[in-house]
Amino acid sequence: MAALFNALRYCHEGEQQAETHVPGWYEPGRHVNCDIGYADTPGSHMLCGQIGWSPKLESINGRIVFDSSVVPRVGLLQEPIHLTIRSGGVVEVEGGKEV
Repeated sequence: MAALFNALRYCHEGEQQAETHVPGWYEPGRHVNCDIGYADTPGSHMLCGQIGWSPKLESINGRIVFDSSVVPRVGLLQEPIHLTIRSGGVVEVEGGKEV
């Protein structure tokens, strides 16, 4: 799986229902973290099947919606939180009292 993502050049990530849409460009050869779920050593671990990699940050434009919870510090959300991203940075945050 990591090899597949290493060859990726453009990715469209998102869910229509949650309104999350974050397309961006990726560089082949960047480190891809793919964990199989073992937590047999001290430290931070990802769940089995999770994949993490870094896009070209300046290529990210879109919207991320948190509609259930934000951890740590916030917990369950009463209203969704919407982040608008332009050129890799958050330019607008919308939502209820949790924002």
